[in-house]
Amino acid sequence: MDPNSPLTVRLYVRADASVVKRRNDLVARLKRLDRQHRIDSVHIQLWPRAVSLDLLDVSDDTELREVVRAFEAWAERQDRHVEPPFEVRTTRSTITGASDDQLVLPMLCIATYRDGLLVDVAPCGDGDAARTVEDVIDALAAGEQPGTETRSDSEPVPQ
Repeated sequence: MDPNSPLTVRLYVRADASVVKRRNDLVARLKRLDRQHRIDSVHIQLWPRAVSLDLLDVSDDTELREVVRAFEAWAERQDRHVEPPFEVRTTRSTITGASDDQLVLPMLCIATYRDGLLVDVAPCGDGDAARTVEDVIDALAAGEQPGTETRSDSEPVPQ
């Protein structure tokens, strides 16, 4: 993939108070990389702590569902995994006793798109090592070009 094609970074953020400083530091670093033209654009997107899998499947708002599926497909093609931090938990109502499977989303997640195609996601792991949001931002700051080293037997997932 052409290292000169547009590079877009999306930082997905939960509004949990426990990560305020970390979140603000990461946002500031990404904005700085954008100003330095190391990336072409940066988008900060809020997402929920968790979402019911039943609702995710029937909701008219398909963006979150498509993002999660794209991340899972990317991970499979790259021989990586995104669970955890994306994990399914069952909750049970103390009032009705009904249970609900919920997808719990990470507090912070970063996705990198080159020319509109998903080329990197963190946090993720390969069984031996984990790759963090900070690792991705550090690589971008060091001038690494995600998506230019994609294995020949894998196609990037469309954004």
